[in-house]
Amino acid sequence: MTWRTPLIFLVLGLLAACSQPVKPAAEAKPRAPATPAESKPRSPAVPVEKNIEGTALTLRAVATAYLKGDTIAMSELFTEDFTLTNSTGEITTRRDEIENAQSGAVRYQVFEHHDMAPRLYGDAAVVVGRMHVKGQAGLDFFDAEFEFTDTLVWQGGRWHLAATHVSRLKSELKRNPEKPQEQH
Repeated sequence: MTWRTPLIFLVLGLLAACSQPVKPAAEAKPRAPATPAESKPRSPAVPVEKNIEGTALTLRAVATAYLKGDTIAMSELFTEDFTLTNSTGEITTRRDEIENAQSGAVRYQVFEHHDMAPRLYGDAAVVVGRMHVKGQAGLDFFDAEFEFTDTLVWQGGRWHLAATHVSRLKSELKRNPEKPQEQH
């Protein structure tokens, strides 16, 4: 196993959205007035908008949770059956991700996303895009570009992250030809 342990890439998909505003799709409908259940105060880590902006805010909250190692926010933001498929095909669960965050084994210096395309499908949303991450895992440093797909579901008056998939970009593999066998 190289310095780019699967742990690094397990969290990458979850950090898919953190800094840039997302423009709503043309077909997005205006938000209906809040119901009493939606009006309840919630943790700042759990946005309640059932629209494209709400999905982006939720993914930013997930990114912040990973950056801070906030396992309470993670437990609020992930579905009970959450799974993450990293770029090597390894699958982790909500519990795995929370335990990994508690360990503090990965620290991020840069996390930037771009080319995000969120889509709503009733009580589900899919967000695809690209991200650049840079940081440290143990004593090793990483700096890479990825494609991600996040699936969110609307449950209990808020968005929850249900699944994440992360893939290494072909351009990234060409940029680092000295490690062609390495999988991320």
